[in-house]
Amino acid sequence: FERLEEKCSKIIDLLSVSKGDWEVVCWWLTARYFGGRVNGDSFERLAQSIPLSILHRQHETSFALEAILFGQSGLLSHKYQETYPLELFREYLFQRKKYSLRQPPIAIHFLRMRPANFPTIKLAQLSAIITRNKKMMRDIIEVSDLTIIRSWFDVPLAEYWSTHYRFEEASPFIIKRIGKQSIDNFIINVAVPLCYAYGAYHKLSSLQQKALNWLEMLDSESNTIIHGFGSLGIHSNNAFEAQALMQLKSNYCDNKRCLECDIGSEILRKSGKPSNQTTTIES
Repeated sequence: FERLEEKCSKIIDLLSVSKGDWEVVCWWLTARYFGGRVNGDSFERLAQSIPLSILHRQHETSFALEAILFGQSGLLSHKYQETYPLELFREYLFQRKKYSLRQPPIAIHFLRMRPANFPTIKLAQLSAIITRNKKMMRDIIEVSDLTIIRSWFDVPLAEYWSTHYRFEEASPFIIKRIGKQSIDNFIINVAVPLCYAYGAYHKLSSLQQKALNWLEMLDSESNTIIHGFGSLGIHSNNAFEAQALMQLKSNYCDNKRCLECDIGSEILRKSGKPSNQTTTIES
């Protein structure tokens, strides 16, 4: 609950920036998620440079939106030799003039990541998903079946991306699909906090409960923190418990806030040390 409240606070801050538009906040957070740890900030600023109204006007194909995303990210150039990136560049020039877009000062990084997570692939996937789903926030509020949310991510990319991870660097043919774990992580880190925050903001406890139910329905995340707890014999049965362990590690263990943690206090009590004594617990 503490972790959810922290995420809700950030969402409410974004809601103020968006002048109360939940769909805009959803767009920003979705873009941030696709940017991952390395490019999350840049992807969010990229999304903030593209008004939601422009997204809603791309009805039939993701090509125009893909061109806008790549152009605003600074990844397009007139020097490309291949047809597809050149067409994206020309489309971006048209859309930039049409909507008076200003390219944000951001940096997109490719280092220390697998090719499947390259920002080029993530931008192509993001454009395809956004083109198909114009009212994501509305659906997060209205649907209960997670199958519907998962279906958002079953979208085809342009044929070009079947043989490329980066512009003008050919690779063996492979269809770039979004894996189940990535989809579930989106639900955990974007859909659940948005649903919970909306419920808290509008005093709709049913939406807050739905968000909690989703966490209990989803498998535990797989990361170094969860694996670390697992090596100590502490296992999470679902995403709800995994989120709690991640909150403990990042907000308490890492900051040596043992005395503010019920678990830490219990360990100290059993060890016979006074709870008001400043102690560092090694694990």
